[in-house]
Amino acid sequence: MHAWEGGRSTPHIDVVRLYESASGHDLLAALDIAHRAASGAIGGPVIRRPAVSGQRRRRLILDLVEKADGGDAMTGGDWDELTGMISTDPHICLRDRDAGMITHRLVVELCAAEGDGWARRQEALARLIGHPALGRVAIDLCDQLARDRYFAVGGDVLLGLDGSQHPDATAVVLRHLRTPVSTEVEAGARVVAAQKIRLGHFRGATSRLLAQDHASPPCDSPTGPDRTAYAERLAHAAAADVDIPTGAATGLVIAMLCDPDATARYVAIRFLAASPLRAPLARRIGDELTTPRTSVDGARLVSALAALGENRRTVERLACAHDVPAQVRDTAVRSLGHMPGDSPSSLWRHLLARRVGDGALICALGMRHQHALLREIVADPAWSPGARAAVRWWLRHGPADGPLDR
Repeated sequence: MHAWEGGRSTPHIDVVRLYESASGHDLLAALDIAHRAASGAIGGPVIRRPAVSGQRRRRLILDLVEKADGGDAMTGGDWDELTGMISTDPHICLRDRDAGMITHRLVVELCAAEGDGWARRQEALARLIGHPALGRVAIDLCDQLARDRYFAVGGDVLLGLDGSQHPDATAVVLRHLRTPVSTEVEAGARVVAAQKIRLGHFRGATSRLLAQDHASPPCDSPTGPDRTAYAERLAHAAAADVDIPTGAATGLVIAMLCDPDATARYVAIRFLAASPLRAPLARRIGDELTTPRTSVDGARLVSALAALGENRRTVERLACAHDVPAQVRDTAVRSLGHMPGDSPSSLWRHLLARRVGDGALICALGMRHQHALLREIVADPAWSPGARAAVRWWLRHGPADGPLDR
C-alpha cells in the first residue's frame, strides 16, 4: 500500500488525476475540503502540485486576476489555480481593489454553481478568506453581502468563514446570529457557528451560549439510533447491488445522513458520488422518498439525492406534493436548481402559480436560467418587494447559460 493511502504522506496531483479518470469525478476539491474540515486550518491545496518559480507564479497570478477582471469565463480549475498560488504567498502584493473584485466575482459564481464547479469555488473562497493579507477584504465583502436583505443567497456566502480564526470572521458570524436580515442568513450563520464551536473558535461564555441557543439548526425529524440504523442498511444494500464490499461506505453514508456538521455531510456525499455506490444509493434513496418513514430526515435525503445528481423525477414529485413537510418540499424545490438537467416549463409554472417555497423557488429559477418566469415575478405586485429584489439580483448576476458545473 502506498504511503499516501495510509495517510503518511500527501499524494501528488498526478496520482489524484488517475483516480479521477477512473471515477469520472473531480476529487481535488473534495480532498481539500475534507482536509480543511478535519484540521480546521485554511491554507493552500493539500494535494501537491508541480513546483513553480516565484517569478512565473507572480506572472500566472496577474494573468488570472486580469482574466477575472476582464469578464472572461473562469472555470473551477482557474479559481483553484489562482487561489492555490495566492495561498502560497502570505505577503502577496495585490491591491485591495483586486482582492475585492476576485472575491465578489467568486461569490457570484459560487451562488450559480453546482457539483464540481461549486466545490472548486467554495474551496477557493475559503482560501481567500484564510489568507493573512487578503482575508480581511474577503471577510468584509462576505459580511456586506450577507447584510444585504435583497441579496438572493446571503446565507451561503457565510459558509466560507467556518475555518477562519480571524477575529473579523468571528464577529461577522456573531452579528448574523444576533441580527440576521433573513431566515436564510440566520441558517447559514448557525451552520458556521456549529463548525466554529467544534474547532474552538468561540471561547468561554460565548461558546456556551452558542452551543445552547444557536449552533444546532432545528430539525423536524427524530434523531438517534433509528436514523443511524437506516443509514447502515442503506450502505449495505447499495454495496450488495453492485457486488462490492461495504468497506468505508457505511461510515460515509452515516455521515451523509446523520452528521450534524454540514461540511462533513458534504464531504461524504462527494466521495460517495465518485464511487460505484452513486447509482444504487440514489435509486434506494429515491425509493425511500416514495414511501418515507418517520425515522429518516426527508430534507437530508432530498439533499443527498440532489448532490448525487440522480433521479430528478423523484425530486420534482416532492416539489409538487401536498402531503410532505414544508422543509422537505422547499428542499426539493431548491434542489431542482442544482441538479443536472432541467424540468419542463409546465412544472416551473405550476410551482410559480402555487408560489411553492418562495425563496427556494426564486433560487431554482435563477439557477436554471428561467429568465422569462423571473421577469413575471418582477412585474407581479403580489410578490413582496424583497422577493422581487432577489429576482433582480438573479437577472443581473445569474448564469447566462445555466449553472456553472465546471
